[in-house]
Amino acid sequence: MLTSIASNGQSNLKSYQSQYGFDETIQLIKSSLDERDIEVMQVIDHDDNAEGAGMELEKTKVIVFGNPQVGTKLMQADPDIAIELPLRLLIIERNGNVTVKYTDPTLWKEKYNLEDQVETLENMTELLNNIGRIVEGGDKRTSIL
Repeated sequence: MLTSIASNGQSNLKSYQSQYGFDETIQLIKSSLDERDIEVMQVIDHDDNAEGAGMELEKTKVIVFGNPQVGTKLMQADPDIAIELPLRLLIIERNGNVTVKYTDPTLWKEKYNLEDQVETLENMTELLNNIGRIVEGGDKRTSIL
């Protein structure tokens, strides 16, 4: 079930509890994006980076992904939106619980000059919501849009 959480002042983060292990959640997200021909541009491995710095951090990764045609359209409307793009999903494991978090793109309408891009922002939000529903226990074969 989708829950909005406040995390250190980040009330704009949406959160889903995954019913799968950490690595399986990552693979499920990547597969879901691949099914939609959405490019995974990078996976940032924060716990690996922490280890390299001689520190410990529970499993924490960020998947960076997007569609340049969609992002470019938004940046043409307001170049400042580029700070939010490409889209990102935060996957964390704390105390054995895997959570997927993201910023709701519909909030960007007011933050940036994107009043004419509401449908695009809603589609982006629906994509993220569908990924969340899949990781919280939906059918792995379900298309995300």
